[in-house]
Amino acid sequence: MQLPERDNQVHTSLKKHKRQAFWQILFPLILLGGGIVAGAVLIAISSSNGNGAVSQWAHVSTIFLVMPVMAIAIVLLLVFSGLFYLLIVIAKKTPAYSIKVQNIFSQVKSVSNQVLNGSVKPVFWIKGTLSGISKAFKGLTRNLNRGIEDEG
Repeated sequence: MQLPERDNQVHTSLKKHKRQAFWQILFPLILLGGGIVAGAVLIAISSSNGNGAVSQWAHVSTIFLVMPVMAIAIVLLLVFSGLFYLLIVIAKKTPAYSIKVQNIFSQVKSVSNQVLNGSVKPVFWIKGTLSGISKAFKGLTRNLNRGIEDEG
């Protein structure tokens, strides 16, 4: 069983919603549709007179169609012109700065080579020394083994 107050609230909000839907959605659509039909009727009436009003309206509509395209084209032209100007400015300043950057990187390269060679030198020295000692012992053991085989 529903309360009568709740039923009244539902009906009131539903009526309010329907009223808002009409005035915010349907009425503007009807008005726009009526305007389009009225415009079509006016064009048909003016074209039947043969006084050239249709071509005049065609020119006006062409202008309205071209204006947004022109606005976008002008904005893009300005953007690309600015980018092109920046490219020219950067290209003029690049040689002086590129030489400085190249010198800095060559200094970094030489310092890093010195550090890397210094850090690897002890490892190579140890490995080389151990390899030499190992080779010497292998030669001694080989010679000793040959001497033992010759005597036997």
